[in-house]
Amino acid sequence: MEVDRQGAVSGVFPEFLEELSRSTGCRFVYEAMPRARALQTFLEGDVDMIMAVQLPERDAAGAFLPTHGGRIALITLKTRSTTPPLTQLANGDLMVNVVRGYDYGPAYRSQLETLRAIRRLEEVKDTDTIARKLSIGYAQATIVAPSQFAASVQAHPELVDKLVVTPMPSLGTTINGIYLSRSRLSAADRERLTQAIRKALAEGGFWRQYESRIPAWARPGLVAPSELAPVLGQP
Repeated sequence: MEVDRQGAVSGVFPEFLEELSRSTGCRFVYEAMPRARALQTFLEGDVDMIMAVQLPERDAAGAFLPTHGGRIALITLKTRSTTPPLTQLANGDLMVNVVRGYDYGPAYRSQLETLRAIRRLEEVKDTDTIARKLSIGYAQATIVAPSQFAASVQAHPELVDKLVVTPMPSLGTTINGIYLSRSRLSAADRERLTQAIRKALAEGGFWRQYESRIPAWARPGLVAPSELAPVLGQP
């Protein structure tokens, strides 16, 4: 989801909610805020719905509906170095920027702690900041789901041919989806929304729209809903 300077939202998720609004009569109101604050606000029970990576602490605050998955990658700039990017990362040769508030699970947090300990980590407010810093040479790498970085790269087209995307399988596969607040929404409203969202997701429109807007360089980081069953522990 993108938010412009006037606070207007756009993207697949708002379009999905617009369709949901027509089918259910629910009206969705957006509050634009930095990612870290948005997640904290949800955990504190002050937001009805949020799209996020599934984590145990978030499961306690909301009912989760999976939409798709993601693979985390180390994204660097092309250089003349013959040293593989993951080796450069392990050696502490890269200044890595990440979004404050992004959380892909324990392995990701451990990686950030390692980088923080050797002062090779900078946390910023959004992916646009990372793209801008990469473009002007103030950052050398980021660790992120490529699909979450795609829109920011699109705003800096000079980056597209300069990026090297290296998968980080050690960080696992994330499950992305929609959380419905357990405290803000009544059980009846939550159940009504759950059924409507599941029905809409089953029709496949959300995934088709989402996948179609991800550029070729970022698509290896996508995990289709049909591939999520093993990750979710389903047969």
